[in-house]
Amino acid sequence: MEIKESVIVTIGSGIPHVAAIGVIMEPRQPWLVRPYPNTQTLANLRATPAAWLNFVDEAWPIVAAALGQGRVLGLTQDPLGGWRLTDAIRCIRVTVTDIQSAGCGPPAVMLQRHEERGVETFFGINRAFGALIEACVAATRVRWIGFDSVTQWLERADILVDKTGSASDRRALALIRDYVAQFPGGDG
Repeated sequence: MEIKESVIVTIGSGIPHVAAIGVIMEPRQPWLVRPYPNTQTLANLRATPAAWLNFVDEAWPIVAAALGQGRVLGLTQDPLGGWRLTDAIRCIRVTVTDIQSAGCGPPAVMLQRHEERGVETFFGINRAFGALIEACVAATRVRWIGFDSVTQWLERADILVDKTGSASDRRALALIRDYVAQFPGGDG
């Protein structure tokens, strides 16, 4: 399972609503999103079961959307319906096929993929990506910052790679660990 970070644009009362959301992607399975209860995103998906998932290659749109500042992002009304980010690398129109309650947690919203715009091979970034970059930078500085400091970065990366990463991300984390192990304080 991988979780890719995206910006979702839903419609409520004809007005676009922008939010950051992780898209759970498993091979040969419907995509899932898990918006929190009592959010505008979930209310909109229930009222108008269609949206655009927007995949970006920079943090700014995700941060703006997550912090409720989505109105500052450029939106384009698509001829197929709905709104999408103007500057996204890839946009995918989705429809809701099912919403399953998850007890006290966020419900699972199953999505069907439809039309796409942009670079077909780009699926955005996941939270593991940033954690791996930071862990790698720390690893290259192990001589100066010490093994304990690098271990803290690796522990953070472990959590995010386990939660959102791909097989490639796990290989990258293993490579960083192997590199660090050769220094004093490592297991090598």
